[in-house]
Amino acid sequence: MLRKYIRRNIPNLTVLLIIGIVMYYAFINDFIGTKTIKRSSHVELLTINSIFIGFLYTTLGVLVGFLGNTKIANLDRSGYMDEYYNTIYFGLFFFITSAVCGLTGIFVKKLELNTILYLVEQISIIAGLCFFIKAIINLSSIIKKVRNNL
Repeated sequence: MLRKYIRRNIPNLTVLLIIGIVMYYAFINDFIGTKTIKRSSHVELLTINSIFIGFLYTTLGVLVGFLGNTKIANLDRSGYMDEYYNTIYFGLFFFITSAVCGLTGIFVKKLELNTILYLVEQISIIAGLCFFIKAIINLSSIIKKVRNNL
């Protein structure tokens, strides 16, 4: 079971690994700025997060709508749609994590904790954007499959 999950999600896990390596490199070399934190920074990132969360839920709705297509339904029953769904779930996880950190950062006034929250917020939004881009690419490939099946 776990082996199938890993095999079917190799592209997602690869993206996650690349994001981890890039974020580690950015953190070590201080590319991610946490020096000038304002409450408005959290609000701005929270706004961006909520927009992308809405886009990902819409993408998920479109994918579920395609299940009426015979070819897509067969792929889903076989488990090959898991990568597409999990890409959206990863993106939602990172955007929601960033949004929660943003909300917490708005209400917490302790500077040390606020710096950590802002760092996690930035890393999560970057990871969420990577999975959002991958979800859009996946959606376009599903649309091609549906159009070819008509």
